[in-house]
Amino acid sequence: MMTSRDFAYWLQGKFELDAAGAQPPKYIDDSQIKCIKEHLNIILMPDGFVTGVSTIIEMYEALKKNSSLSRQELDETLVKFLRNKLDEYFTKITSPLTIPYPHTWGDGIMVTEPLGLPHLDVQASC
Repeated sequence: MMTSRDFAYWLQGKFELDAAGAQPPKYIDDSQIKCIKEHLNIILMPDGFVTGVSTIIEMYEALKKNSSLSRQELDETLVKFLRNKLDEYFTKITSPLTIPYPHTWGDGIMVTEPLGLPHLDVQASC
């Protein structure tokens, strides 16, 4: 299992690795969509970020079947929306009004994930 935060970092890392090429990625293929969906399915407590990403993927898949747009145009739009969602998420967690994990509370306890959530070792295949 993973947290929403884990998923956000995983997805950001995917885009950073893809950007290591000559140009930032504009396209996404079916195997990458499948991998993202597998990761969405192992999130323990989805939040607004995860719900947003899931909705973007669902809309993309519906448009892919019923749109006059080319696959290239759809892929570019999907990547743009996912990157914007990541930018919103990371802006939120770096705001001084939030406390991103890990955080040390006054009594010296280091919190590395939301309290009360069991760690379950479930992983995506990609």
